[in-house]
Amino acid sequence: MLPHDKVCATPNAVLGFHSAWRPTGGGGKVASLAASQAMMDVYPTELRKWIARRGGLTAKMIFLQGRELAQIVPPCGTSVSASARATRDPRVLRSDTTHATFVARQAR
Repeated sequence: MLPHDKVCATPNAVLGFHSAWRPTGGGGKVASLAASQAMMDVYPTELRKWIARRGGLTAKMIFLQGRELAQIVPPCGTSVSASARATRDPRVLRSDTTHATFVARQAR
């Protein structure tokens, strides 16, 4: 959803993916095929292919990191992301794997 030249991933970044679900009245979960497809529709082609090679979106979390992530998202510090960091663009994605949280800061 962000311009590709405004996104980078740190060497420790980990992205997780799973199918969409909605809560049931009894506190459970039910898969939402329509919502999962809507998510897939906005993902870049390379990411959709990566997910497909791992069996698609399911209830089980799959993780994208390391070299595989670097093939899809430019590593921070490369020429593409350096311009984003030099302008202190608040939309640069950053991950905090210590707390397993991911933050996408929006432009002000």
